[in-house]
Amino acid sequence: MHTDKIISKKCLQPNGLLKPYRVHAHKISDHLECVRQSMKQELNTKRLMPILKEFGEYPEKYRTLIWSTILKLPANKNAYIALTSKVTRERFALNTLRSLPLADKSKASLLATTIDCLLQWCPLLIQCLFLPNLIFPFLMTFQKDPLLAFELILSILINYCQKWFEYHPLPPLNILGIIENILLEADPILLNIFCEHGITSREYAWPLLQTAMSEVLSGDEWLILWDHLISFQKPSLLLMCVVAYNIFLKENIISLLKSSEDIKAFYNTRSHIRAKDLLKIARKLDQEISKRIHPNYYLRDKLLQLNHSGPYPSFISEYPKFLTENLADLEKLKMQEQNLQEYNCRVADLEKRRLYAETEAFARQIHEARINEVQKCFQEHINNLNGKWQTLLPYAEKEKFCFHLYKNSDKKSKRKQECNNCKIVEEIISNEDANSRNYKKLQQDVTKLECEVQNFLDSLR
Repeated sequence: MHTDKIISKKCLQPNGLLKPYRVHAHKISDHLECVRQSMKQELNTKRLMPILKEFGEYPEKYRTLIWSTILKLPANKNAYIALTSKVTRERFALNTLRSLPLADKSKASLLATTIDCLLQWCPLLIQCLFLPNLIFPFLMTFQKDPLLAFELILSILINYCQKWFEYHPLPPLNILGIIENILLEADPILLNIFCEHGITSREYAWPLLQTAMSEVLSGDEWLILWDHLISFQKPSLLLMCVVAYNIFLKENIISLLKSSEDIKAFYNTRSHIRAKDLLKIARKLDQEISKRIHPNYYLRDKLLQLNHSGPYPSFISEYPKFLTENLADLEKLKMQEQNLQEYNCRVADLEKRRLYAETEAFARQIHEARINEVQKCFQEHINNLNGKWQTLLPYAEKEKFCFHLYKNSDKKSKRKQECNNCKIVEEIISNEDANSRNYKKLQQDVTKLECEVQNFLDSLR
């Protein structure tokens, strides 16, 4: 760094004397920008390619720095913030989290946020069902820097996914046709076998493209593959790798031709293949395939860079015209669908409340019916007890009345026989005591019966 960038000089005063130099401290952001510029000068393709050729891959510690430098990712914070500020959790992102259950919640949240930003950038991507599987491995490579991760995905979509959305929502028929033509020239026997068994490029090529070959390669081998694809800066080389994969595993494919399910699973299952072997065949195809069917004849072979300022470049042009022309109608239909969903939710809530109220009313009705039935049974029981009481009551009254008559007559006889001897008096007294005991016992029985009836009536209340 030159000293004039650090120290500012003061102009000569009229008297011709120089004032002492005054040091101005730069901001941290200025220093970081200088470091970035220095790294970009050092990490150019001419310096990096010998390293890649010598070691076969980039150091894991510096991979994100190297990729972002080669692709010239601008770290455009303003454009990124403009997208994230408009983010509303779309149903597509929510469905993605359900279909891709990730144990790590931070990764799931990062994936959902990135998808939401992509939908703000290009709303038509909401119909792209393979988007999560395509972007997830790139996202995990740059997961420590969401801004650069997002820009890496934009760069991949713009440069390495050219013509993928021409027939959206159908597969990219032109791209698959190019791959088929390459295979026809490179290995006509294998293509003929595919045709005989009804296997099209939708089965042997499209699954590999949808995942950027991340499902058929191990994590380390996939990173090595993309070290080379990004360093060579040739989007057409990805198509060559798809053809090379089929050629390299030709014998394995032929052994699975009896079952269509096995073929389908084969292109979604990790295989034991090295990225080095795959790239060797792909680079050979890239050099030997005739210009007439070479992808460079149909695709842009120069990488487009993202803007350092202002919004990110538009992606709408990749879609068919009938979709882009009716984008406003699509947004209107989207709003109508959202309103319909809200209406259905309200209707479902009201129906739930209605059913709950009816259930409660029915339960109360049953409860009241049961209470009435119990009260009726208790009333019948009380009536039976009252009948028994009325039956026993006359006998008790009669016994009591007889006792009073006997007592009165006994008193009269005592007055007349006052002069009788003691033996007769003792007999009368003993008889009176016996009668009194009988009366008390009867009275106790009656009182006990009254208490039992009263207690039973109290229990019913």
